[in-house]
Amino acid sequence: RDLVTHEVIAGRFEDGYLRIPIEFCEKGYSIPANEAAERLGVSRMRITQLCNEGKLRSAMIGSSLFVSNEDVLQYAKSDRTPGRKEGK
Repeated sequence: RDLVTHEVIAGRFEDGYLRIPIEFCEKGYSIPANEAAERLGVSRMRITQLCNEGKLRSAMIGSSLFVSNEDVLQYAKSDRTPGRKEGK
């Protein structure tokens, strides 16, 4: 199975701050993975799995994983009960 790679966004430190391109915000990668995990009531590892499965869009800045707020909200509304779904 092919894993989806996280988009890598280059930032740079300047005057003690990490500066990132505006495209980062425009693409909606606004939630750190640990915050997404808290919002969904899952582990940080599960967030990484969801990103690798293509269920959450993600981007890396350095070693930090960020996910799409829109995708987190959409995933929270989806049927997340364990087990196979009928018709699949």
